[in-house]
Amino acid sequence: MSANAWAGTGSAAGETAADSWTEAAEGSTPAADWTETPEGSAPAADWTAARKGSVPTAVLLSAHDVTIRRWAERDHTISRWTELDRGGHFLSLEAPDLLVADIREFFGKPR
Repeated sequence: MSANAWAGTGSAAGETAADSWTEAAEGSTPAADWTETPEGSAPAADWTAARKGSVPTAVLLSAHDVTIRRWAERDHTISRWTELDRGGHFLSLEAPDLLVADIREFFGKPR
């Protein structure tokens, strides 16, 4: 199935709905507005001034997930950190028992 047939749009030249949206949105995306300011990079200043969140946060990493713990701990109040030896990106489908057990453990703790 072609992209045109799937999207239900496009021209004989092979233009898809994504092509049309990309051309129409060019130069108006939040990323472009955010990073291309005359003063420089606005986000960098905002990120350095950010405060650590106070909400207790649980992190559950499946076998193939990657994250940087020190960054997570810098920005969040990590109260539970679990690393699994199996599962992948679709953990709820691949190992639902592990996911449910971790969620129950996290929310079952007394406050």
